[in-house]
Amino acid sequence: MIRYSISFGLIALLTACGQPTEKDQFDGQRAALDEKARNLIRLAHSVERGGNIEAAIGMYKQIAMRPGDAVEGHLALSRVYMAQGDEEMALAMLREAKGRQPNHAEVNLRLGKYDIRKARPESALGFFE
Repeated sequence: MIRYSISFGLIALLTACGQPTEKDQFDGQRAALDEKARNLIRLAHSVERGGNIEAAIGMYKQIAMRPGDAVEGHLALSRVYMAQGDEEMALAMLREAKGRQPNHAEVNLRLGKYDIRKARPESALGFFE
């Protein structure tokens, strides 16, 4: 019982934390992207803010398919798919990102929050640890 209390307390604390802004997320991951990818992600963010979601998704996919361990495209796609109500695709993008960078804080935070929404606190705790 104590373990569940601690787990739920930790989960509540972590979910109370605000989401980082787009600038914070991008700046924190800058080293993983080359100049071309940084420009493409900036353009995709602008296109998305302008309302052309399909074009933004296409650009985010280009970023996600790039070789290496960068996960910015995956995170952006996951966010867009979740906003569109496509949890399955959002989760698939997060799992791909987890495969590229198993210890990436934002990836693990989002996966943990997903498990909280699905009432799986034990699984969520694994991502938060």
